Amino acid sequence: MRTKDRPTKLRTATLALLGLLVSVLPALHALPAAAAGTNLAAGKAVSASSANGQYTAANLNDGNQDTYWESANGTFPQWAQIDLGASTSINQVVLKLPASWGARTQTLSVQGSTDNSTFSTIVASAGYSFDPNSANAVTINFGATSTRYVRVNVTANTGWTAAQISEFEIYGTTATSANLALGKTMSASGVSQTYAASNANDGNQSSYWESTNNAFPQWLRVDLGASVAVNKVVLKLPVSGWAARTETLAVQGSTDGNSFSDIVASAGYTFDPTTNSTVTISFNSTTTRYVRLNITANSAWPACFLLFAGPRRRRSTRICGRRSVWS
Repeated sequence: MRTKDRPTKLRTATLALLGLLVSVLPALHALPAAAAGTNLAAGKAVSASSANGQYTAANLNDGNQDTYWESANGTFPQWAQIDLGASTSINQVVLKLPASWGARTQTLSVQGSTDNSTFSTIVASAGYSFDPNSANAVTINFGATSTRYVRVNVTANTGWTAAQISEFEIYGTTATSANLALGKTMSASGVSQTYAASNANDGNQSSYWESTNNAFPQWLRVDLGASVAVNKVVLKLPVSGWAARTETLAVQGSTDGNSFSDIVASAGYTFDPTTNSTVTISFNSTTTRYVRLNITANSAWPACFLLFAGPRRRRSTRICGRRSVWS
């Protein structure tokens, strides 16, 4: 038998992002704990910039909405903080005041840190209205973020000259088997003929993306629309008529689409039709919006082939391949 090039059909790779699905919950001023899952702040260490008498930080996560923390009066900013004990993927903060209190607006930001020293902004400062008609609860949703220390930094309060919070609740992401890449925007460094990047997440393993030939490196990227926690990438190539090959590639991530860092360092991955020409790359949970495959070699063809597939967790893959047929 011999191999021959098939000039009109190039091999492809199937990309599917497997990982943690971030539940996007509505920004309601209500009690979303049931929808959000387990309150990660319960029982954790708490601290604050200051306290007014008996209204200490310990009241922040005691499970009693009628007790509360109050900072020193007449001085802003003030902050309250939860130590989750380890870096954790979170996507929601719920703040409460005693239900019997009158309405007020507090201006605050949500911040995070992995070392309790350097904090970055998770949610920019804004005014949040606490209204007894909605149980004096405020829900703040955001893209999944991995952090250990979660801080609320308060700069103003229309109801009193201090920061006030009775319950500080934190919720995280939940695992899912959904392919996060499906229906998302695809882009690539180059395209050969009609083998567009959009083929990489159309759910069809027989269609594929192929890069410009004879020009490595090449990349394929999916925009998940918001920062999401992912922990697995599944790559596929067509099975029928495709011989085994090895693609050398790295998995990269970015929050802004400009600056990318390696999630998984470059390595060679073998696509074998006897195992459905599928490669699974697992890694520690990483929060990112853009997932990119950077491909530097293909043992079967001087181009990259990609295709997003996989009914389970989110997957994102880019593969370069050479077209060949056994006859």
